[in-house]
Amino acid sequence: MSVGEESKEQGSLSGSLKLNVLQIIKLEQAQNGLKHSDYARYRHHCTNKLASLYKSLKMQHGRFKYQKRKIELHKINDSKHLQILLFSAERAWAHAMDLKQATERVPDHRQRNHLARRLARASRWAAELAAAASVHADNRTALETEAYHSWLSGQFYIERLTNSPILTPSTPPPSDPSKGSKSSASLVLVPERQTEAWVTALARLTRARRIFLDLSRLARDAESQSLCLSTADDIDSSIRFCNYKLQSTRSSFPIPQSEEDLLAFAQNNYGAEGRGGGGRLTG
Repeated sequence: MSVGEESKEQGSLSGSLKLNVLQIIKLEQAQNGLKHSDYARYRHHCTNKLASLYKSLKMQHGRFKYQKRKIELHKINDSKHLQILLFSAERAWAHAMDLKQATERVPDHRQRNHLARRLARASRWAAELAAAASVHADNRTALETEAYHSWLSGQFYIERLTNSPILTPSTPPPSDPSKGSKSSASLVLVPERQTEAWVTALARLTRARRIFLDLSRLARDAESQSLCLSTADDIDSSIRFCNYKLQSTRSSFPIPQSEEDLLAFAQNNYGAEGRGGGGRLTG
């Protein structure tokens, strides 16, 4: 069963809001710095975009004293609510990529930890977006936001696992940034946990890729199809990297051997939260 067919079985749970995630973020990125890898500019743009969205929904944060405005799931009735969650994730991701550029120029362990925390924050926002879309949006939007969340959480895993020191066997298991974990981003897992984390990264990226490929076949125009296919191609390089890491692993944790096994692992690892995220992420 394809991911698209799976979504049809859940169609009765879907709402009517629509959000073309890839079209929005690719356009905004191209027009606001990312053609030249200027992540700081894009982050600043996301901040301005969020301020505009909050203002249009009359959810401003106070003139003199900051008042946090939370998007409550049961009150979502406008696609702008979904856009707030999307651009919050994009802002955190852009901050992480800006920090990554800085640490590539001048290695800094504290900046690497900050980078991992920003990616964890991006994953949490994406999880909230996917959860909201699964209730209030149409099937395509729900699937696209699920793929977006899987993609970001996969990026977080890779960054987390490739740029941290070794963890001692007594360290407790990792927790999920989608649930707001406060655990340290400076730790890596012992072999079995590390392998499990690489498998989870691979599974989430594989699921994201499968969804984008399915969406490309359902696309109503050439532009949407091209966006889905190019995004799936981008994810391929991360999948190859995960496979490379798993080839050299030495642990007793079972590694899924097929794409279908990986997709099943991703689905089971998400648990009861379904589209809204779940499983166990480090950070």
